[in-house]
Amino acid sequence: MITNWINSYGKYADEYLICDGRHPLISNDSLADELKLYNLQYNKDSAWLKDYLRLTGKQLSPETRLEELSGGQKTLLMLILSLSSPAAKICYWHLLDSLDEAIRREALRLIDNAKTTKDIVCEPSATD
Repeated sequence: MITNWINSYGKYADEYLICDGRHPLISNDSLADELKLYNLQYNKDSAWLKDYLRLTGKQLSPETRLEELSGGQKTLLMLILSLSSPAAKICYWHLLDSLDEAIRREALRLIDNAKTTKDIVCEPSATD
């Protein structure tokens, strides 16, 4: 397992926040737990929360049970939280695999906007 991980993420592991669309969330408990991993606070006026609501129509609270989200909703949450995090370098792995076409376009737009302040890599390439 570790060997596979090193082969997949090795060149990014030391410097980048790794976000894998195949395993988008670390916590299966509450949103509050996942926010801690991204060094974010819940605030009902947060831009990330508004983006998530706009894209999914789903309102989140700190008590939201992450296991209740669909695969695409989990991936989108991972994307939005990582872009809102203080991480300066982010590597997305299989980001678009579970997103429908409209959300894929929006995800790529969010990434393009963030590239002005963050070093972002998508593997395999988001354009493949």
